[in-house]
Amino acid sequence: MKRTTLLTLIFTTLILLLTPITASAQTYSTQHNSAQTASSQEASPLATTSTTVKSVSHRGYNTVAPENTLPAYELSCTMGFHYVEADISFTSDGVPVLLHDETLNRTARHPDGTQLLSTISISDITYDELLQYDFGIWKSTKYARTKISTFEDFLTLCKTKNLHPYIELKDNGDYQASQINLLVDMVKHAGLEGHVTWISFNSEFLAWVKAKDAHARLGYVVYNISGNEQTIINTAINLRSESNDIFLDLYFRGVSDKIVELSKNNNFPIEVWTINTVDEIKKLNPYISGITTNKPKYEEALQAQQNSSQSETSKENKEQAQEKNQNQAQDSAKAQNQEKDQPQNQLPDQTQDQTQNTDQEKSLNQNAELPGFNSNIKITQPNNKLKVSWTKKPGLCKYAVYAAYMDKNFTAKPTKTTTSTSVTIKKLNGKKLNSKKNYKIYIVAYDKRGKVAGKSVISYVAGKNSKKYTNPKSIDLSIGSATLIPGSSITVNAKIKLEKGNLKPLPNTKVAKYRYVSSDPNVATVSNSGTISAAGNGSCHVYVYSANGLSERIAITVND
Repeated sequence: MKRTTLLTLIFTTLILLLTPITASAQTYSTQHNSAQTASSQEASPLATTSTTVKSVSHRGYNTVAPENTLPAYELSCTMGFHYVEADISFTSDGVPVLLHDETLNRTARHPDGTQLLSTISISDITYDELLQYDFGIWKSTKYARTKISTFEDFLTLCKTKNLHPYIELKDNGDYQASQINLLVDMVKHAGLEGHVTWISFNSEFLAWVKAKDAHARLGYVVYNISGNEQTIINTAINLRSESNDIFLDLYFRGVSDKIVELSKNNNFPIEVWTINTVDEIKKLNPYISGITTNKPKYEEALQAQQNSSQSETSKENKEQAQEKNQNQAQDSAKAQNQEKDQPQNQLPDQTQDQTQNTDQEKSLNQNAELPGFNSNIKITQPNNKLKVSWTKKPGLCKYAVYAAYMDKNFTAKPTKTTTSTSVTIKKLNGKKLNSKKNYKIYIVAYDKRGKVAGKSVISYVAGKNSKKYTNPKSIDLSIGSATLIPGSSITVNAKIKLEKGNLKPLPNTKVAKYRYVSSDPNVATVSNSGTISAAGNGSCHVYVYSANGLSERIAITVND
């Protein structure tokens, strides 16, 4: 009995001693989880650790060394980068080399350092012919006599230096499946299979990589995000398999809460491009798992934030509490007034027909032209007909033209199709055109494989015999070309001249007076107000569109 009593006493004592510890652990766990939940709901400038966020050196360390060359990637390694990005092009004799542009002219020089006078496309020159040019001296005399880098040499360097290459298949590259198969085979031969990432704006190129290597890591590159979020996700889903790794590689200024939420729900990581400053990193959504950067690494911004937060934690907590209270008060006031204000949100003169196709038109107008179809559109009205013409672009073989009256829907079937660069439209919906009414028109371009290469902006055109409205006949721009350094910007001013000076331009709430499009956001981006910002070394064009599709373009060159 005494032994039993003693054992009972010991167990009772242990239970009493352990109870507060267990309760304390449960309390800590609850508080910790609650804190994590609250933290996840608040916008944090950065993820909590740099080890989960990749820093990808854009075209090598191109702020110092010539882009897409072996010296640039060697310098990336020296500067502490593990991930490096390269652009792949093919010579006329099928040799894969590293080059961003379609032409040599921006980065190639004669041996004496002079510029190339005639335009030379990479696809029109053999590898042996390329060797006569210097691809380093344009950046600095320090890099004189640098030859163009082959894909094979790049892979060898990555293997030797333990670098992980991001291989961009350029959308302007006009790749064949056989060429992409060659690249995948070269990666395997170099001993880098499973240690590379393939990225492209063109999802078909990525699908070809997937067909060749079921385990490939693929990044779907996107510039135009707003209004296309679900389409982007659907494209990524189609690229996914049970064995591969898919992520979205997005233009950093276009990342929205909606695309982040959809990506989370579908388990797609997000990486962004192209970063130039630490401040840009600080503003990124904490969900971001990688950055392509011209210079700063992610950890530089993280360290700066941690240093700042240590000295301002108390102040920030107070400000956040005050802001939260203010927001709650504002939200409450908005909720009370929302029902009362709702009827006033409708435009009284907006008919149901005029609101049809809203999503489609918003998408086309916001995104302007998708990669592959930047072309000056001209619309005339001879003899009560519509003649639509545009500039021929390489690699495009067929066009579908969609036309409708402004107050009607576009039809699913194109109004006209052609292999030339113009069509004449005599009827809409089986009836002769009513030249007193106003039109809307857009064009879809197809490549030689029959795949959609791009879509134009929507052109809004006043009818020839309209008594109120007329169309722009020309656009005057304040600049025709500009040379910028990365991080700098310039604003273009535009002015239209009308066909009939006594009439007004066509009013339209669906589209801005001017629409701006960059042919290569990696080089330069352009805002809705016409501010052109240099993103990375290269050359591109910025197009300025009037409402009726008429456009002028500005030649942009970005160099350090």
